[in-house]
Amino acid sequence: MLAIPRVVEPRRSSDLDEPTGAAAIQILGVGRAQTLTPTLELGEAPDDDSSEEDFAAAPAPDRSDDSFSLQFEEPQEDAEGGPYIPKLTEETVVQHNPAMLTPDGVYPPESRPDESSRLDDAELQRFIDRAVAAERKGNLKDAVVHYDDLLSCDPHNLSGHLGRGRCLVDLGDYGAAMSDFTRAEDIAPQSPEPLVEMGNLFFARKEYSRAITYYTHAIDLDNGHAMAFSRRGISYYHRRKYANAHDDLLEAKKRDASIPGLQRYIQMTSRKLKKRR
Repeated sequence: MLAIPRVVEPRRSSDLDEPTGAAAIQILGVGRAQTLTPTLELGEAPDDDSSEEDFAAAPAPDRSDDSFSLQFEEPQEDAEGGPYIPKLTEETVVQHNPAMLTPDGVYPPESRPDESSRLDDAELQRFIDRAVAAERKGNLKDAVVHYDDLLSCDPHNLSGHLGRGRCLVDLGDYGAAMSDFTRAEDIAPQSPEPLVEMGNLFFARKEYSRAITYYTHAIDLDNGHAMAFSRRGISYYHRRKYANAHDDLLEAKKRDASIPGLQRYIQMTSRKLKKRR
């Protein structure tokens, strides 16, 4: 059997026949523990009230014999002669309170959120309204705080993750924003909105090829998403793929002609195509 030594607290002088400052070594094995106490004297520390003269007069430890012996202490046993093991019977009732697995991780039983303390829809909507109002005014940091309050009450709120992610993109915190969009995609895997926001993130970074990829995935989920067509068309324009850009911008116009700047980009792509003919 493999034994693992572990240093434990020094034994007090009252526990030993002779005072010693030697540390004990505990050998842990299967089913039993043995405490090994070296008898190599280290000298006894003086009391706080001892004077320097008393300490100087204290006899020095005998170092002529540097050997040590081991003292074994047997583990406590019950009346039947074996180590104490609690007994379970069929009548023993063990209450089972399982952990809860959520998209936010695993909640231990003692820290599971109290469903009765969750806010109702009207209260959650007030958080959203305050965050959106701050976002529209350009108070992005205040908006992030409001979204934080919302998500602390409802960690799976899709609007909260999308809104906070948008603000973080505008603040330049792309890593935290992507984390929010990824969580939003986990919450609503069939929604195109998280993918559109991921595309907007790379659009803001002028990584147009990656933006096009996310807009395409969003269009695959919802062919009627006008903003996805519009942003993909503008990304194609910056990639100088004017034919693709013109087609996407026209598709966006069919779905929502009120998108700001859409008509201007259509005219720009038309002029680029005429120059190439």
